[in-house]
Amino acid sequence: TYTTYTTNRQQTDTQITEQITQTVSKVPTGPVNLIVNGFDPQTVAPWASGGTGNIFRLAQHGFFYNSQKKLYLLGTSNTTEVFAWTNIFNLKRNTKYTLRVGLFADSSTRSCDIHFMGKPTGGEFSYQHLRLISDLSPAKVVYYTMTFDSGSFDLGQLRFDNNGSKTQGTNANLLIGEISCIE
Repeated sequence: TYTTYTTNRQQTDTQITEQITQTVSKVPTGPVNLIVNGFDPQTVAPWASGGTGNIFRLAQHGFFYNSQKKLYLLGTSNTTEVFAWTNIFNLKRNTKYTLRVGLFADSSTRSCDIHFMGKPTGGEFSYQHLRLISDLSPAKVVYYTMTFDSGSFDLGQLRFDNNGSKTQGTNANLLIGEISCIE
């Protein structure tokens, strides 16, 4: 009957409106992380690595969320540098970006460099050294925040360097977690 149809329609409309409201409240807002697999990686792709004898993989560690979350391990047993770099991401020219990253390392790890690499469309990559960290903690995650300007670059990428082991043949692992780069 007409009364039953109206009542059922009003109930259905109310349910749909409630579902839409619940869905909208779950849509993320705010800045977008430009680093693919940066914050909670499930794979190393599309990152890449280089340097003689480099080990680059996902790992878990007891004092990083009680081994419940993954992070990147960039390791070597050589005294020379190995490195990993992120995906290439789009930039707005002359815009400030903020990088935040959690780091820790074995006590045998010499140091870590962080670079911003940018390039104009059709051009070559140029490096901007953001930070040298020579006092990496072997006992806890330390978070570092740095800001850089995109200048005349249209594309960007971040590079993390493990500057090698203090002693040839001794493992030196740099652990990199919760990387975010936002405008």
